[in-house]
Amino acid sequence: YRAGQMVANGQGGEVYNYDKARDYSPSWASELAAVHEKLVLKRFVSAPYVLLIFAPLSRLSHYLADLVWYGINVCLMLAWPLLLRRAIGSGGLLIFALLAPLLFIPVIVAIVQGQTSILTLFLLALGYLAVREKRDVRAGLLFALAGIKPQFVLPVLLMLIVAKKWRAVRAFLSGSVALLGVSAALVGWRTALSYPAAWVWYNVLPREMGGAHVEGIPNIRGML
Repeated sequence: YRAGQMVANGQGGEVYNYDKARDYSPSWASELAAVHEKLVLKRFVSAPYVLLIFAPLSRLSHYLADLVWYGINVCLMLAWPLLLRRAIGSGGLLIFALLAPLLFIPVIVAIVQGQTSILTLFLLALGYLAVREKRDVRAGLLFALAGIKPQFVLPVLLMLIVAKKWRAVRAFLSGSVALLGVSAALVGWRTALSYPAAWVWYNVLPREMGGAHVEGIPNIRGML
């Protein structure tokens, strides 16, 4: 929300600047205080082009934007098993795929915190469906969009290379270049190109400085 406001107000070049981001807190801190919510400053560490979604949402009140994004995530979470119903199968397995996320802690945390994980999962599911249907160009473009979380997409790119799906690889690279241009239009070239450094920096900073709270993440990485 904060990064979206910065882009909407012409300050997109500072979205990865922790100190600058704090200047945008007072504009809606009072709204949170009114409903007894604590203002938590988190670093923006997603790919810049995702701000195409968050910049319009930031025009809404914080509460309404949060509600809309929550609704979008829930819809995406329910939609991907239905999209892949041919691969999953019908009957009990499909019902399990629809209901299991409700008991999966990372999914609940991702939705409550407004993360982009559910959107990434949805894009990966669409990409997988395109691969099954032998629509390699579409698959490559969808996997490029899923680069919001590159740590999940790079292994997919490697699998495409191993499978010699060169049309998908070319579409992925072309889509990534196009998204880099979109990112530059939103936040400027310097900030767009600094995204990998911001992502790495986030993972080594302590929690009190806005870094990753790795020891509290309920996954294999957090356990390690």
